[in-house]
Amino acid sequence: MRNKLFFFIFALILMIFTTGCEQKVEYKFLQNIENIEKIEVVIFGESKSSLQPELTIKNELSDESISEFLKDFSDLECYKYLTDPGRLSIGDTVLKISYSNGEYELINEDAQGRFKNNKYIGIGKYYFDDKLFYELLSKYTNIK
Repeated sequence: MRNKLFFFIFALILMIFTTGCEQKVEYKFLQNIENIEKIEVVIFGESKSSLQPELTIKNELSDESISEFLKDFSDLECYKYLTDPGRLSIGDTVLKISYSNGEYELINEDAQGRFKNNKYIGIGKYYFDDKLFYELLSKYTNIK
């Protein structure tokens, strides 16, 4: 009986300490930033076939502003979940980073999705301060 009680208390303490774990990191893009072809702000919609979401373009960054945007983006404090990652939801405003080979990733303040050959290949475990994230979007796209 004592062993069961000890195990239960130990498991409870372990669960409490691991559910909210985070680690400050630098955001790791799907590919090298030199391969970025364009950056758009889109609305995440329902999935079509092959887990490919419908994306409604709200704005596209000019070619001239991409490098400055990436510098400001790298200055955002970024954290990595050490637990289950967030998920993109229908209606979310997200960044779409498109690469020269057709791959792309979707990034919002607390979830990411990565796509290759128009198929979903995984999620990210990164998150940002939501206020600062959307201030950055507004700075470059006039989106509130």
